[in-house]
Amino acid sequence: MITKDELRVKQLRFEAQRQADQSCYRKLEKTRQKFVSEFPPSRIPHLSLDEYVEGKINKNGEINRDSFCYWVEWETIELGRIQTPRGAFQFGVFCDKKTQRYKFIEKFKNENEAILFQREQIAHLLEVGRTNNLEEIRKVEISPMFKGKILFLYYPEKYLNIFSEEHINHFLKEIGLTVPDNDPDVLVKRELLRSFKSNDEFMCNWTTQEFMCFLYDAWRPLPKLSKIPELLRKYVDAENDLQNSAIDDIPSKPIGSVIPSKTLTAGFRYQRDEEVRRFVIEQAKGACEYCHELGFLLPDGRHYLEAHHIIALAKQGPDTIDNIIALCPSDHREAHYGKKAIAMENEMVEIIKKRKV
Repeated sequence: MITKDELRVKQLRFEAQRQADQSCYRKLEKTRQKFVSEFPPSRIPHLSLDEYVEGKINKNGEINRDSFCYWVEWETIELGRIQTPRGAFQFGVFCDKKTQRYKFIEKFKNENEAILFQREQIAHLLEVGRTNNLEEIRKVEISPMFKGKILFLYYPEKYLNIFSEEHINHFLKEIGLTVPDNDPDVLVKRELLRSFKSNDEFMCNWTTQEFMCFLYDAWRPLPKLSKIPELLRKYVDAENDLQNSAIDDIPSKPIGSVIPSKTLTAGFRYQRDEEVRRFVIEQAKGACEYCHELGFLLPDGRHYLEAHHIIALAKQGPDTIDNIIALCPSDHREAHYGKKAIAMENEMVEIIKKRKV
């Protein structure tokens, strides 16, 4: 299972983008609310066939965009995709765009029987979905992805908006969540992910939409192998190995913060003699005493150098001319963090001995 530290790193990467995208999240929530206002639970039992089906051409010669199924699939597509190989058959009944004839799954005798059944099932789904009754939700006889999208649109705080079972399995595996052995359906798997969010002290305050975006940001699934060009297939395993290794921390974009937070710190800081520092830099006349290159030009025409304590003050080094050397920024950073920092220290001691003041 992913460790808390590993999870926090991924959350930290995502956090800046989450904050920057708040206006987008608000816009998506308004779309969801508009859907619910257009199709409140009380309206569902009274939907006419054309108010329900997708594909019907209106009197203006355009696809009817005001139907329940069109809203669930297309008008709210940014809240979660439910496209499947079955197409509009997942809705039980639909209107063929070319012939404008109603089509329905085999269990129905005609479109009227289909719409009566679909309305009844969706109304029952909304009733049992309010209390998160998974056992009753499981009994509702509509397609799984259609069912999942409806539950999220009406109860976004209770249901996750990832409807592909393949993707859900992927995220469970990446996070390391254990699925019960009794072959649970997608409802249970989706609930595992939602509980993972709710029980995390950092993510518990995120919206479901934000959590969904985080999962795809942190562990985006690779496309199906059948959809990957032959020349790229050999890289699939390499990509999976990369995602599962520490190298995954390297190529990510900087996280930053739109509004940096403040923190109170306390500690000691060595007080340096400004006159000593200024004297050493002026004596160098703009040239690094280690590499002898001129520092970059400042607006006033002087060359920029930095004062470096050869023996650090923290190591009881003196704050005197004989322990300070003028360095260009590159050599100064290397003297602190470079691989040859110790060797540089010894060389700078010799440079100071030969210095003519």
